[in-house]
Amino acid sequence: MESTSMTITQTSSCPPVRSFAALLSNLFIAAVLITCARATAAAQPCVTPVDDLLLTSNTTVSLCPGAYTLTDTLWDGILRVDNAHDVTIDGAGVQLIGPARMR
Repeated sequence: MESTSMTITQTSSCPPVRSFAALLSNLFIAAVLITCARATAAAQPCVTPVDDLLLTSNTTVSLCPGAYTLTDTLWDGILRVDNAHDVTIDGAGVQLIGPARMR
């Protein structure tokens, strides 16, 4: 009678162990992505600057980035905030070009 040998190997169903630093890094990246997604979802559409753009109370306006050549036809200002409060203007990446004047 012949004898046969049998080899048994045990496999693990556990995922590979990652370092604490790698887990912390992944957690940080996930937090940044969630924050950016929330900011994008809450962002208002941008507004193209025009002469006599009137801003009212309790308003947040994001101007569309770019360079704009504007003429203040009535010499009363390009962006107007008349008797308003709590107005926020985000002009990141905006360049307004027009004639200079001194009062």
